[in-house]
Amino acid sequence: MKVIKPLDVNSKCSLSRSSSATYYDLYGNLVLAGVDQLRYDFDPVTKEFRGALIEPTRTNLFLNTASSLDPPVTIALVTQTVSLSRDSDYTVSFRGSGEVVIGGLGLSTGDPVVSNVGSGIKEFTFKTPSGSGNVSITFTVTGSLTHAQVELGSFRTSWIPTTGSPQIRSADNISGSGILYSDFQDSTPVWDAGITYTKGFRAQSSFGIYESQVANNLNNPPETSPIDKWIYIQPTNDFAMFDRSKGVSSVHPSTIAILTVVLPEGANSAAIISTTADAFHVAVTSQSMKPITSSALPVWGSTSILRGNCVYTQAVQGSVVSFFITNSTNSIEVGELLVGNTFTMGKTQYGFKVSVVDYSKKETDSFGNTNFIKGKFSIRASASVMVDNTAYNGTIETARELIGSPAVWIASEDPSFQAGAIVYGFYKGFDVEIPYPTMSLCSLEIEGLT
Repeated sequence: MKVIKPLDVNSKCSLSRSSSATYYDLYGNLVLAGVDQLRYDFDPVTKEFRGALIEPTRTNLFLNTASSLDPPVTIALVTQTVSLSRDSDYTVSFRGSGEVVIGGLGLSTGDPVVSNVGSGIKEFTFKTPSGSGNVSITFTVTGSLTHAQVELGSFRTSWIPTTGSPQIRSADNISGSGILYSDFQDSTPVWDAGITYTKGFRAQSSFGIYESQVANNLNNPPETSPIDKWIYIQPTNDFAMFDRSKGVSSVHPSTIAILTVVLPEGANSAAIISTTADAFHVAVTSQSMKPITSSALPVWGSTSILRGNCVYTQAVQGSVVSFFITNSTNSIEVGELLVGNTFTMGKTQYGFKVSVVDYSKKETDSFGNTNFIKGKFSIRASASVMVDNTAYNGTIETARELIGSPAVWIASEDPSFQAGAIVYGFYKGFDVEIPYPTMSLCSLEIEGLT
């Protein structure tokens, strides 16, 4: 049994980059992003979602790898000599069929150090010899190699097109934590101190939607004004998924949606709860700027009739977590997106029980006509968890911290039981028995939110 203790997400963060940069879009096309534009990268062959590209400053030292920089049009690499720093790691990458022989180092792309990273891309890293000054290295090319790059660093980054001189791509810098990007937008006008509002007019301010209660409503900030001026209605559509109440969902009127959060201090997990979706794709990028491939992520979830849940619990503080959500037949709705810290309580025992509580109504009139009114539902769960006595104090402390607070409870990571194994709610019963010298038995009753 694991539990994610949610943290408040009540801010937005931003990305800055002082240069353009390339990425592959959903359709596998190479695209040039403008200054400060967040890039979502996809595999150009499989179209797999690879997440937000957060990269360091890099320079492509190969010349004439493109016939045009904007739009970027790749051409075949030719043999050339490049001046490199000594005693430094460099990474070479390219696509196509052929070989690069590195003169003076005894290395070539036919050597075992070369890694085929998929999508036709090959890369390898080498170290230049020690000494003073720079060293001139000749790269002899055979065959046809495109998207070629040689860059200072121990890992490959996105392709930087060049013509007659090396080109620099500036770093992607993130300021703050919280919501970095969301397709779930709200069309409600933003409150403006210079506008006089009529009675009944609605405006958004500080992630909330407010309704004016008077005419000639001027220069009264909604979130700090008394209720005779403005009254709070509900969270904005982009923030509804972060309100931790599950009462109002965020809705995107399309079959594809992307949203990205930067984990705040103390958070190592993210979870999407109660989502109408066919599939989830999650990708995580570390702000150390070395990418983490999405295929290696320990992600699990469910897209059952109980509505989809998706959980990721092995991030680090400051990680950039991106969700790519698809729903082939309808719009996409997200009940909650929570970030927080995961605490492992112990091993869930067999006998775990889950039930669905339906709040729909059946009404029959005096003539025997029956009408069904569809309502919401909630999940209830009960579990016995075997807790190591060395974790006893931490388990009790976690229970105290979660009094009156909803959390994400993960009873099992076994795909066979995902439909009811992820519950968002609060515990209404928490008992700990110490029947063994080294183990304790914790009994949980979890009340899910609707």
